[in-house]
Amino acid sequence: MDASSGLINRAPELSPAAMAPGVAGIGGLTGRSSPVATGTGFQSELSRVRFGATNEQKARAAAEEFVATALVKPVLARMREGSQAAAPFAPGPYEKQFGPLIDNEIAKRLVQASRFDVVDAVARNLLKNSGRQAPMVDTRG
Repeated sequence: MDASSGLINRAPELSPAAMAPGVAGIGGLTGRSSPVATGTGFQSELSRVRFGATNEQKARAAAEEFVATALVKPVLARMREGSQAAAPFAPGPYEKQFGPLIDNEIAKRLVQASRFDVVDAVARNLLKNSGRQAPMVDTRG
């Protein structure tokens, strides 16, 4: 087999979408390309995901994020920073570096898993101020 006979097996040039059809979307469930591939960014992808959400669900999500960031995360950070643990149990350099990320994730999960009255109050206030007051129903299923 030589180059002049045209019998050389060449691998076809494939794009990432052609190699794995349907995988370009989030979780492989959509035919849309990922925000990384298109360069659209996180904010537009987030708005696309939340497009089908009701106003109550959007208000509840915003209220949960607010309570987690403004109320719960500072308490967790203060507890972590105030640790007087001895040498083998003291936080290492990586725990110190990534501690705020851990605090943020724990705060989000704690607020989502709990039924804080303040979350309901903030969500109701958001709906009232947006002109769409509706009865607050727990949308977490």
